[in-house]
Amino acid sequence: SCPKAQLKSNSKQRVKGHVVAYLGAGTQQPARPEEKEKGNKEKEIKQEIFKLQKTLSNMYKAPQFTSSLGSLSVPQYQFNYQKLQWQLDLLKNVLSTLFQQYEIAKQKEMREEPAFQVLDAPYVPNKPSKPKKLLITVVGFFSGLFLGIFGAFFKEWYENVKRQRENSLKEE
Repeated sequence: SCPKAQLKSNSKQRVKGHVVAYLGAGTQQPARPEEKEKGNKEKEIKQEIFKLQKTLSNMYKAPQFTSSLGSLSVPQYQFNYQKLQWQLDLLKNVLSTLFQQYEIAKQKEMREEPAFQVLDAPYVPNKPSKPKKLLITVVGFFSGLFLGIFGAFFKEWYENVKRQRENSLKEE
C-alpha cells in the first residue's frame, strides 16, 4: 500500500509540473503557411501531452490501482509509467524544437519584410503635370512685353519732366 501511494504522488507531481511548464506559454497565430503548419503541429502535440496526462491520471483512478494492484504488478505498472513518461518527454522535446523553429521563422520574416508597406501601386502619368513649360513661356513673353512698353513710357515721361524743369529754371 505504501509504494503504491508514493508512486502515485511522485508521478502526478512530475507530469503536472512538466505539462504546466510547457503548456503555460501562449503563442501568437503565425502569419505564413509554414508557421501555421508549425502552429498546428504544436496544438496537436499539446493535445497529445494532455491525453497522456489524462491517461496517467486515469490509471490512478482505476479500480485496480485504488483498491488493489489486481492483474498489474508493481514492475508492470512502473514500466507503463516509464513508457508514458518517455512519450511525454519526447513530445516535450518536439514541442520545444517547434517553438525554436517558430521563433527563427519569425525572425527571418522580420528581416525579409521592409519597414513600410506599399498600399497602392504607383501611377505613372503620360505627360508631366508641372511645370507647364508652354504656359510659363507665354506668360513670360507677355509680361516682358508689357514691362518693356511700360518702361519706355516711364522713361519718356521722366525725360519730359526733366526738360520742363530745365526750361522753367532757364526762364526764371
